[in-house]
Amino acid sequence: MQYYRVVVKCGHIGPKKSYEVVRYMEARDFAHLLESIKKMPRIKHRNNPLKSLISVEPASRRHFLLHRERIKSDPYLSRRF
Repeated sequence: MQYYRVVVKCGHIGPKKSYEVVRYMEARDFAHLLESIKKMPRIKHRNNPLKSLISVEPASRRHFLLHRERIKSDPYLSRRF
């Protein structure tokens, strides 16, 4: 598995309005990364995840695990509705 630092546009705050969210993700390759992005809650352009991508960088497993713990304590990013 490879780890990535991904910056995506999230929304549901109005048309043509969005905010950036940094997520650390795990995927076998770029195609699987795009599939994972399509399943993320609050993402803009869910049908075309390339439109929601701002940047993708390789990341270490350590950063991935640290970020995953931080997400659990963030009430906005950990909610599933």
